[in-house]
Amino acid sequence: MIRGTTALWVFLVLAVSVGMFLMKFQVQNLEDRLAGLNRDIHKTHNEIRVLSAEWAYLNDPARIADLASRLLGLGILDGQAMAQITDLPLQQPENPAHRGTFSPTLANHSSPDVTPSHTPRSRASSRTGKP
Repeated sequence: MIRGTTALWVFLVLAVSVGMFLMKFQVQNLEDRLAGLNRDIHKTHNEIRVLSAEWAYLNDPARIADLASRLLGLGILDGQAMAQITDLPLQQPENPAHRGTFSPTLANHSSPDVTPSHTPRSRASSRTGKP
């Protein structure tokens, strides 16, 4: 009977030892994974800080004003540079048949009549698919 009990205890000790070894191995793998994720999080936070600083630099109003004046020739508008909508000339269609269609001619620009390549369909016909 002592041999059977001893064999049972040896088997239990071996089973617990193997179980603890596997558990320790899994814990080490999880700790390594956690450390890697923490490194990635830290790296991402640093990248976000760099991008935020770059965004702040690129959107600096003084820098944008300097670039606009240097590269685009834009300056600060004064009150005389602004106009009212009523000051703009109205464009009258040359042909009543073109009323309501897009015409690329300007009010003071003379160019030949442009006929649209397609006629606009009504909403009801576009839903049904019939012209």
